Amino acid sequence: MTIGTTAKRKRANWFFWWQVDSWELRRQVADYSRLSLTQSARGQSLICMLVTAGLTVVAALLTGHPAMIVDGVVAVILGLCMLGANRWSKIAAMAYWTLEKLVGVIAALFGPTHGFFSLGQVLFWAVFMHFFYMAYRVEQERRRPTLPDVEAVFS
Repeated sequence: MTIGTTAKRKRANWFFWWQVDSWELRRQVADYSRLSLTQSARGQSLICMLVTAGLTVVAALLTGHPAMIVDGVVAVILGLCMLGANRWSKIAAMAYWTLEKLVGVIAALFGPTHGFFSLGQVLFWAVFMHFFYMAYRVEQERRRPTLPDVEAVFS
């Protein structure tokens, strides 16, 4: 595989969020405790949730719908839980994010914009799902039992 092909594949991974680069996954698992917040999949997931919480709170204040602030609080709580080494929070974040974007698409389709913002909702969903799914896969790999090195056993 050439460098150009690798770069194209990595760009496509943002939309095809379920495709995880095996090298990146191994790096995330091997350097789990050494990666910074911006480098680790769980830290990047937290940043995504904080961004969505911030945008939600700003939208709540601008539109005069204070009930939307609850959505922002849920995002912050899920984001903080994603920093831990548990898989349930990553699954909950993926379900929450999918439901939130689905509601956004439906609202856009039947609202005054007639679906104008639907494509943005789908793209936003795919990008964040990539981070959440990567964090989930890292936790899944960390729980996988490691096999002993065959050469070390028989040497």
